[in-house]
Amino acid sequence: MAKRSERRVHGSGSRPRGESTGFALQLELRPGLPLAECRHIERRLEDYAETQGLALAGHQLHQFVVATDRPVTVNDQVALLDWLVDMPGLVAARVGPIVAHQDPAGEPQDDVAFVQARTGDLAVIGLTLLYRCGRITPNLYLQILGGYVRPVNLH
Repeated sequence: MAKRSERRVHGSGSRPRGESTGFALQLELRPGLPLAECRHIERRLEDYAETQGLALAGHQLHQFVVATDRPVTVNDQVALLDWLVDMPGLVAARVGPIVAHQDPAGEPQDDVAFVQARTGDLAVIGLTLLYRCGRITPNLYLQILGGYVRPVNLH
């Protein structure tokens, strides 16, 4: 039997103390965006991650986000989404659920659930203002965006 401190509490999303956690991040850029602007977005994302104590693994449009010295939280997810919605050239950002750290060399999976924020959506603009004013919690922010959904594949 696992020690008390190593037990996972099912349904709460908590992880054992030593286990690294992270979440997937996918960015959708404006079609035809010049390569120089794409690189600028990538550099800004790297700078943001560094200031927040986060590390990125992957490539420009598909990242896996982990915290360098602690488990990531829903606060990290929402703060990142909130920061990304103001990014020029970005059409949408998707974050996956918080999971145990995966191999950074692993290929991104297209069937993983995600929460999506589209930058031009008027509802996202209002949601962002409410979040920044402290009127809603990070968990509620993700719920209002629609919660985690899986993409539909038609054959």
